[in-house]
Amino acid sequence: MGHPFLSAEEIRDRNAAICARKASEPRPSNIALASEFGLNRETIRAILLREEQRLKRNERIRAKFDGVF
Repeated sequence: MGHPFLSAEEIRDRNAAICARKASEPRPSNIALASEFGLNRETIRAILLREEQRLKRNERIRAKFDGVF
């Protein structure tokens, strides 16, 4: 899966830019982001969902290790 013309690093950079843009004010819609980055809104939704899940996972791991160290 992925865009055949982008390297893995370019995709990570693009996804980070999408997440940063979504976090900015005023908050753009997924449709606006899709238009801006040349993707469809479902792809934008999936990118944002994965980022949210990654952040939650990192918080759980951090909380787990805060008690250990």
